[in-house]
Amino acid sequence: MFDVVSYCKGASILRMLHNYLTEDVFTQGIRDYLKQHSYKNAQQDDLWEALEKSALKEERKVEVKAIMDTWTTQKGYPLVSVKVDGRKLKLHQDIFSLYPENGKSFLWQIPFTFYTSNSPSVITHLMRKREETIDLHHDVAWIKANVNSTGFYRVSYDPHTLHVIIRQLQESHTVFSKADRASLIDDTFHLASQGSVQFSDAFALCLFVKEEREYLPIRMFMAHIGKMMSKFSFSRQRCALGLLKDHLWTLLGGLIQAQHWEEGGSLSQQKLRTLLLATGIGLHSPSSRQRAQELFHHWMAADGKIQLPRMLRGLIFRMGIRRGGHREWMFLLQQYLRTVSSSDKVLLLSALSRTRNPNKRKWQVL
Repeated sequence: MFDVVSYCKGASILRMLHNYLTEDVFTQGIRDYLKQHSYKNAQQDDLWEALEKSALKEERKVEVKAIMDTWTTQKGYPLVSVKVDGRKLKLHQDIFSLYPENGKSFLWQIPFTFYTSNSPSVITHLMRKREETIDLHHDVAWIKANVNSTGFYRVSYDPHTLHVIIRQLQESHTVFSKADRASLIDDTFHLASQGSVQFSDAFALCLFVKEEREYLPIRMFMAHIGKMMSKFSFSRQRCALGLLKDHLWTLLGGLIQAQHWEEGGSLSQQKLRTLLLATGIGLHSPSSRQRAQELFHHWMAADGKIQLPRMLRGLIFRMGIRRGGHREWMFLLQQYLRTVSSSDKVLLLSALSRTRNPNKRKWQVL
C-alpha cells in the first residue's frame, strides 16, 4: 500500500523503533533483512524478525513484532498524560483526538523516553499498560518526555509540571534541545485545540520565542499562530486578528528586522531567513516590502540575467507581482514561457497568480 499513511506514519514509527533499538542494532537488522530477502517478496513480519535477531546478537530480547503490531494494526496514535508526584512519574495512555472519542479499546506499546531537571541523561521505558508508574531516583522540578520527538505520540503534562516547564523556558530555553522546544509548542497548541489545556498556557509557553534563534521552534510557533490568524481572518472577530499580528511582531519583530536579503548560512538559517522575511511582508513591514520590490525591479532591469538569492526568489517574485502592475506581470509571464525548468515554472506560476488584476487571475486559471 502506498499512501500518505504508509509513508508518513511508517517513517515515524520506524524512526521510533530505530531510536529504541539503537543505531547499531537497527542498521544491522536492516542489512540482514535485505540480504535474506533480496530478489524475493517479503512481509512486515520478516522485517520485525530480522530486527529481533539483531537485538539478540547484542544480548537484548526485544519483542519487535509485539511492539510494532500495536502501531500497524491500529488507527491513530496515543496521547501520554504525565504527572510528577514526588519521586513517582505516573503515566496514562489514550488515543489522541481533537474530538471526543472512545479510545478504551486502543492500547499501544510505547517506547517512552524522558529526562529530568536534575539529569540530562535519557531514560527509556517501554510502556505496555494503560496506566504505569516509574520510580524516580530523586525529586525533580520537571521532566521532558518524548525526547527530540523520536516517539510517535503526544505528551500532556499535569498543570504544575507544565507551569514549571514554562518558567524554565523563560529563564533558559536552551536547556531543552531545539526539537524538544518545537514539540512543546506543538503538543501544547494541539492540546489547547482539544480543550484539555488553556490557550493562555500555550501562549505563555511560547513567550521564550522572543529569544529563540533556531528555525524549528520558530516555524512550529508560526505554523500554529498562522492557523489561528487564518480562522479569524474569515470571521467577524477582526480585532482578534489584529491582536495576534501585534503579538507576533512583539515576539519576532526584532529578529525580522535583523534579516538580510542575501545568500549565506546553513540550510536551516536560510529557511529561517525566508520564513521571517515572508512574515515581515505579511505583517506589513515597510522595509521588507520595499527591499523585495527593489530586488525585483533590479532583476527585471537586467532582463532576469542576474542571480537572486535562491531561497528568496519566490518571495521576491510574489512581492514584485503583488505590488506591481501590468509591466511586471508581463515580464514574469515571459520568464515563465521562456524557462525549461519545471520547478522554476511552478515558482513563477505561483507568483503570477498573486496579481491584484482579476482578469489576469482568470487568464491564469484558463
